[in-house]
Amino acid sequence: MLHIVSRPKRLKFKKCVHRPTEQQFAVLPENGSVETAHGTMTFRKGDMLLVGVDGKTLYALTPEEFEPAYDY
Repeated sequence: MLHIVSRPKRLKFKKCVHRPTEQQFAVLPENGSVETAHGTMTFRKGDMLLVGVDGKTLYALTPEEFEPAYDY
């Protein structure tokens, strides 16, 4: 199980556009949790880990949340 507190170097991040801002995301390889500005967020394998426009903020979205809002 992953527990993420900072941007993981082993994940391959790709560019995506959350209309109208450009961000980066990676598909998470296993279940785990991430420390966000709003507390600990859990995620499942296949969810997306996003890096906020500030380059530091991390958060996870399910594919169902990600697909309608982001272009990549």
